[in-house]
Amino acid sequence: NEAHWQAYHSIRRHVLYELRGRNGYDDNHPDEHLERNTPLLFLWNGRPVGAVRLDQDNGNALGIVRLVAVLPENQRRGIGTAMIEAVEAFATTKGMKRLKTQAANDAVIFYEKLGWHVIDTRERNTLMIKDLA
Repeated sequence: NEAHWQAYHSIRRHVLYELRGRNGYDDNHPDEHLERNTPLLFLWNGRPVGAVRLDQDNGNALGIVRLVAVLPENQRRGIGTAMIEAVEAFATTKGMKRLKTQAANDAVIFYEKLGWHVIDTRERNTLMIKDLA
């Protein structure tokens, strides 16, 4: 619904842009509306606490996890872990066999604890992958 759509963007804009001193977040970016991309909002006790988008790379078995964000007051409570585990499970239902993400440097250890592997550190964000069972 519209309130959830606004919460999805609000969380991502606040956590990934405003708190990091960045601007330019686009609520209306065309990628948000592509059929192969799935925006996901995570609720805790009915309240929006996190957001992520899962993209399917041109219909093949590769998924791309984009712009994972958990509100600061909800971090370090297992919500991020639950979100990624839910994304991984959802990806398998879509036929995805491998996921990749461009992780912020401060999130690399988080992903490694969940079984992800560093592939490339040459860009601003670290490229990581995980093969799904």
